[in-house]
Amino acid sequence: EIRSTRHSTAMAAARHVLTVHGRRVRTCRRHVKRACVFQETSLRLAAAAAAVPHPAKAEKGGEDAWFATEAFHGAVGVADGVSGWAEDGVDPGDYARMFMNACKELLEQSAVSEAARSVDDEEASEDPEDREKRWRRERKKLLDPVGLLVHGQARTRVLGAATACVALLDHDTLRVAHVGDSGVRVLRKGEFVGSTTVQQHMFNCPFQLSHEELVETTDTAEEDAEYIDWKLEEGDTVVVASDGLFDNVFDEDILKIVVEVERRVVEEERRLNEDKDESLDVGKKLSKLLAETLVEAAVQKSQDAEYVSPFVAEAVNQGMDAYMLSPWERILGKKLTGGKVDDITVVVAKVVLGKTPKEFSSDREGHTSV
Repeated sequence: EIRSTRHSTAMAAARHVLTVHGRRVRTCRRHVKRACVFQETSLRLAAAAAAVPHPAKAEKGGEDAWFATEAFHGAVGVADGVSGWAEDGVDPGDYARMFMNACKELLEQSAVSEAARSVDDEEASEDPEDREKRWRRERKKLLDPVGLLVHGQARTRVLGAATACVALLDHDTLRVAHVGDSGVRVLRKGEFVGSTTVQQHMFNCPFQLSHEELVETTDTAEEDAEYIDWKLEEGDTVVVASDGLFDNVFDEDILKIVVEVERRVVEEERRLNEDKDESLDVGKKLSKLLAETLVEAAVQKSQDAEYVSPFVAEAVNQGMDAYMLSPWERILGKKLTGGKVDDITVVVAKVVLGKTPKEFSSDREGHTSV
């Protein structure tokens, strides 16, 4: 991938977001314990991930990173370290991992702080209906995916760059923000109901985030992130992935894979709908199977020299195939074909109906591609 050459400023916004999201709140043992207890039954994200690094980067775990947390109603994210930084002796994976870690930690700290405040508020004399309205307004501020990316960019103070995508569930609304070519697909009953678009300066040069004080030409989350939200329903499937998936598997094939896998586990799907207490666990098992199947398909396609991949189709569409073929190949009339060998990371989240566990959890393995 080629580094971008765009400059914009976002540090003031980053400081503002840090003020909103990073309040210093007392979290004594009583608060933490009670903060993790949720009584409502609502839509939640049951997420799991699968990742396979580029073969040449397998020893260090690749350059993608991801997270999944049950904080609030669930949130997931993916970052793809820009490989061009390796030419300067920088491990692009370090930036991606630190970025995702900063986003996850902010969400979890905010969830505990919000719940701790709610415990104190319940003891106050405020009208319950007014309190509920206020909580919803405050939660909307907390669940700001653009602000989350701004925070991650400001806190990741190392050389490097990454594309990034985060998706947060707020009751029945999925709030998404992304920069570059990591993206989201939302599927419902065999159809796509939501999709992000690729942001790039030119072919194979996606928008990307770096720390602004270290890389003046960086894109910024505040100015460049695309924000989208969709209403979700129980049973929906959310796919968040790096370009390793989308460059190798067409959307119609992603759809076919999800439909086929869910058809094969229809009994688990029935249990998910009937047993509310186990819906998160059942949903995670299905999400894991979906993520692994999608990654397996992407790996196979990436290694097929005769396959006309989405990456190749886009190259031809933009007239880049002439530059990607050798002079002899062009003389012989060879057509550009093949997949794109890359880090491939997929996080799948089934939308389930259930109660939040007494203590929300996050996937600690989610900071690296393993």
